[in-house]
Amino acid sequence: MMKLRKYTYHKQNGLTLVEIMVALTISLVLLAGVVKIFQSAKQSYNIQQALSRIQENARLMTDVMIRDIATSAYLGCMGSTDEVVNTLQDQTANYDFATAIEGNEGDDNPDSITIRRVSEATAIPVSEPMTSLQSALTLDADHMNYDSLQQWDVVTVSDCAGAAVFMITNDPDTDGVIEHDAAVAATGGANTGQSNSTADLQRIFGSPSASTAKIYRVGSTSYQVQPSSSGRATNSLFVTPGGELVEGIEDLQIQYGLGSTPANASTPVIAEQYVDADEVTDWTDVVSIRLTFVINSVDMVVNPGDGDGLLRKTFTSTVRLRNRAPA
Repeated sequence: MMKLRKYTYHKQNGLTLVEIMVALTISLVLLAGVVKIFQSAKQSYNIQQALSRIQENARLMTDVMIRDIATSAYLGCMGSTDEVVNTLQDQTANYDFATAIEGNEGDDNPDSITIRRVSEATAIPVSEPMTSLQSALTLDADHMNYDSLQQWDVVTVSDCAGAAVFMITNDPDTDGVIEHDAAVAATGGANTGQSNSTADLQRIFGSPSASTAKIYRVGSTSYQVQPSSSGRATNSLFVTPGGELVEGIEDLQIQYGLGSTPANASTPVIAEQYVDADEVTDWTDVVSIRLTFVINSVDMVVNPGDGDGLLRKTFTSTVRLRNRAPA
């Protein structure tokens, strides 16, 4: 008779050291893969965010600068600054309204530019004709822009045939009368020390036989690249008046398109060449401007390596000066 063999079964009470090592190794490999995928996804996200920021900053910068540059020399419906009478005693720098646009060459540093024009949004109609070339102007005191006028403001009065720049010498009140007396120096505000050299505006504004005359605020706007006021190690575009406009502007180079004036026209036609600011001899010959600027991401988004980890993009825009269009 055969005997059946007896088998004994034992329960497994744990893992061997080898099995634990193998499991840990596999887990570490999987974890490393997950971390790598996460880092790649985060890097891609940071790069996309940085590129979006650069594009948005470029859009803001070009929108603001192009609008100002395109409308430089705007003095109402005037077609040329040749018909502008500047009665100010000091007609240099920001008060040189015959020079609608002016740049400074930065050489190895970013360039800067100054634009002079009036703002259509500040227009106030002249309600009655002047009684003489030196008389006060009467405005529509009920106009929504009238209350913003203050003594010592520099303004221009313009119709389609002429314009005059002067400083308000009285304290505007509810009757709408604006005076422009000569030799009365401003005692406060941004125009302290300025005065009118003459009260003669050389034109009767508000005449029924002429186009509607309006008073506008007139001023200068300057753009320059300077270290950011945020404390970060980057440059920003600053506008004066105003302050810091766009962060991360690394460089700004400006060239000016010079055109010649045909015999049958009063202004230059098209740009024949682009030159730097120090090569412009007559700013009235400038008909267009070419902006080239470099914007960085401000924050480090890539492995620095030998660089600084910033993304950069270069943009170029060409702007036509609308008020230098052929007459």
